[in-house]
Amino acid sequence: MFNSPVLDLVILLSFTYFIGSLLLSTLNEAIAGTLRLRQKQLKIAIENLFFEHGWKTFIKTKFSQSPSIQVLMKKKGRYPAYISSVSFVQAIISQLHTVENYTKENFLEELKANKNLPETFKQLLINLWMQSQQDLAVFEKKLAEFYDGAMDRASGWYKRKIRMLLLIIGFILALALNMDTIQITTSALSDKQRLSKAVDNIAANLPKLDSLRSIVVTDSSIEISKASLEEKANTIKAATITFQNTSGYGLGYTDFAKEWKGNFWKKLIGLLITAFALQLGSNYWFDLMNKAVNIRSVGKKPEVKSDSQTATK
Repeated sequence: MFNSPVLDLVILLSFTYFIGSLLLSTLNEAIAGTLRLRQKQLKIAIENLFFEHGWKTFIKTKFSQSPSIQVLMKKKGRYPAYISSVSFVQAIISQLHTVENYTKENFLEELKANKNLPETFKQLLINLWMQSQQDLAVFEKKLAEFYDGAMDRASGWYKRKIRMLLLIIGFILALALNMDTIQITTSALSDKQRLSKAVDNIAANLPKLDSLRSIVVTDSSIEISKASLEEKANTIKAATITFQNTSGYGLGYTDFAKEWKGNFWKKLIGLLITAFALQLGSNYWFDLMNKAVNIRSVGKKPEVKSDSQTATK
């Protein structure tokens, strides 16, 4: 076996971050679902497509009351977590015409005479109509592309916002469970035999650990019920027990005040390192752990005997 303390430490830290990332994902899902963050972000994004009062009024009234949007709402007045470009186009087109007069010949006149649409958006539609060479199918495609582009930008903003939320939750999680990277490293390297045994156990349980990744749910659009919250609490408890049983290292504090007294900055830095590491996600840390375990199990490369050594024998 390739008994390198540094490699063993990499495996132990990867395992620690893997479990922590699973817990972070579970907490983030619960918080985002309870606060309906994705729905609120979508509503803000659509309302801010154009920075004018008329556009926001249009979105809150005409757009939201469109049948293609209403059908996506689980409850009256509650925004959906996702509106496709097809639904967006249908909602806009429904404000331009009746089905009977939606034709190439009267489309531009209908658009210019429309009183429902804000002027800035109306001008955009006129430009898209001209660019589509007065082809209704091309026009709808260009309008869908405009919406998709706007939602891509909004999605980037949402991810940055969630990343900050993950950092905060990750730090609180690390603090609560005492996932101090510096302390874990110091403790592990001070007893290399214990570290080696812990890594042997982690390697033996790798297939079982892989199944834990199924608890990660990326859809934070679902409203979290009390039963769901209890389920997630049980998931956190189970993952914590798995960590302790598999690694042999405990989580939490034996003496909170003693650990922080005189070590405040060292402790803070250790927890911050963990918080940043957890944001990389469970898949990243599982893959790294798996690769490190494979390297460890390969063993040292056998020495190649020289011709003189062979001849001596």
